[in-house]
Amino acid sequence: MRRSGLRLITALAVCVAGLTQLAIRMDAATPPDIASIRQAIEDCGGHLELDDQGRPIKVDLAADRGSADQAGFDAAIQCKTLTSLRLRAPGLSEADLAKIRSLSSLQKLSLQDVRIDDDFVADVIAELADLRRLTLRNTPGVSKLQAIASLPNLTHLSLIDLPIDGPSLSALSNAPKLAALDLRMCSRLSGRDFDALHNVANLKDLKLGGYGIDNESMRSIASIDKLSNLTIEDASIDAVGIQALAPIAGQLQALSFARCAALDDTALQFVSRLPSLRSLMLRDMPVTGTFLKSLAAPANLETLGLRQTFLIDKTFDAIAQCGELKRLDLPENFLPPGAIAKIATLSKLQILNLSSCSLDDASLEPLKQLENLQTLHLDGNPNLSRDAAARILDQSSSTTPSASCRIVSTQTSTECQFDGQTLWRYHHNPAEGKPYFHPLAAIGRDPFTDLRPEDHPWHRGLWFSWKFIDGVNYWEENRETGQSDGQTRLLSTRQSTDPSGGLLIEQALAYAPYSEASPVTTESRTLAISAPEKSPEYHIDWTSQFSASETALTLDRTPIAGQLRGKTYGGYAGLSIRMNAKMQSGSFFNADGQSGLHCHGKASPWMIFQHDSAGSLLFMDHPNNFSSPTKWYVTPSMPYFSPAVLFDAGETIAAEETRTLRYRIVVSSQTFSAKDVQSRWANWIAQN
Repeated sequence: MRRSGLRLITALAVCVAGLTQLAIRMDAATPPDIASIRQAIEDCGGHLELDDQGRPIKVDLAADRGSADQAGFDAAIQCKTLTSLRLRAPGLSEADLAKIRSLSSLQKLSLQDVRIDDDFVADVIAELADLRRLTLRNTPGVSKLQAIASLPNLTHLSLIDLPIDGPSLSALSNAPKLAALDLRMCSRLSGRDFDALHNVANLKDLKLGGYGIDNESMRSIASIDKLSNLTIEDASIDAVGIQALAPIAGQLQALSFARCAALDDTALQFVSRLPSLRSLMLRDMPVTGTFLKSLAAPANLETLGLRQTFLIDKTFDAIAQCGELKRLDLPENFLPPGAIAKIATLSKLQILNLSSCSLDDASLEPLKQLENLQTLHLDGNPNLSRDAAARILDQSSSTTPSASCRIVSTQTSTECQFDGQTLWRYHHNPAEGKPYFHPLAAIGRDPFTDLRPEDHPWHRGLWFSWKFIDGVNYWEENRETGQSDGQTRLLSTRQSTDPSGGLLIEQALAYAPYSEASPVTTESRTLAISAPEKSPEYHIDWTSQFSASETALTLDRTPIAGQLRGKTYGGYAGLSIRMNAKMQSGSFFNADGQSGLHCHGKASPWMIFQHDSAGSLLFMDHPNNFSSPTKWYVTPSMPYFSPAVLFDAGETIAAEETRTLRYRIVVSSQTFSAKDVQSRWANWIAQN
């Protein structure tokens, strides 16, 4: 007891001295608590995200359809700085759930399969004044909406599979900022029940689903003044119902129907009355698509989806008139002869989904002319070879940089063959996440790289990986699943030849915790790879620009020895190369003449590795990189080395700001002196 009293007196004395920050932090989870909190959350399949100051801001306890246990929930409740909580917890009591009231900073709350009622909503949820997004799914005790409507900042509300009725909807007229409402699977709603939404002043996005949605419902919806986006699923509507939308036809920008069996091509000719339509999505509908010829403004349509429909040749004549289409989804359809050729006329198309369309190699050939195509989905086409699919993206079978250097591309990799030798292969399979080079070799020499060695199976030749982003690990992978807590997501890959005859690879990547849809940062990566035929070497100019989202983020690493919780192996993150065991007899040296392990932790504008059978591998660091002069992580025993951009400390990127990293990697069959390398580095900097 005396020791506890001493702690209280000490904290009080600090406050009296004016250092109130300590007292404020006592109300939140302190850094020593984070490890145990994370462990409890992850033990029940959940995920935790931290902000740039190491404070918990997001907890997902419904990831992968999982459920929270008592320990995971209790850990989440300790995180008083949370802004987002997603919870599926059929086993928790209402008394436990009431603790959510203490999370006063919540802006986003999702509750599924929980035992709550209207009193809980009034006593707990309505007290969360900062709440902007609320989702309640399968919470059968909730049927009244007055307390929800009282939330002053609520903009998005999803009430899915709830026993609410028409009169209860009238309360939403008191939600002045409500812009998006999802009422799917609310089986008690039908007919004119939606008249109650006419007074929801800012409602623009509405989703409805269920057999109770009928023609009268559509007449009711048509009186919502600002409605621009409408989704209807599993509804009992026909041509009369869709025509009832005439009063708002001029303002509809996005329209989606799924499993509405009475809507056919004749009914959907209503699109002739939608001049502002930008997005049209249909799924599992009895349509051929011929109604598209009636589009009021086909040039305005940017997104079109026709999934599980009955497309005919005339459909594609109409689709070809939609010259501004950027996304076209046609999965699970039979495509008539000539359909692909007509799709290939959509010059602005960026995303194309042709999954499960019974395609073969020859049928895809016309798509090569789509210069802007970034994403092509071809799953479920067993007669389609991987090579044929890959050649379509970005004209990846384009002309080669030289007569003796040949670029060979597939959907998941691009490689350079020089006189029969593979100099490099760049793997860019979205399923693998992090792209990487392996092998990487000089002309006529042994390869440098190793791939997924037993000691560190997450090492991938020459690759880039952050260690921690907001406390989430993006580096190490689970040996069983191959997954990291943080996902590096490859979104797109484009290729072209540059004026000098080299190859340009441009990629978009995103970084997010495993279960989160929204990225914490995005990366724009450019690799300019020179053609090797004019000299016994080639180089890779690597540029990565990282952009924070609307929230600041912190890049970090395992602390180095001498720092708090430091480790002798700490300091690694960023661009790295893992070499094969044969390279253990090679040598390192840097700009200051240091060699081998003496290069570790030392700042230098460049680092070179040389080996008798492999040649030279030179890494050059640009002085504008935020860590410059960068310290290097060097482990000759692996061997492994890296310009360790976070060696000494983490880096915070403010909201919506960017950081750029630039490197040149030279791969040569020759050896270099320090003077040669310094001259090369100076010339590169002068030109860049």
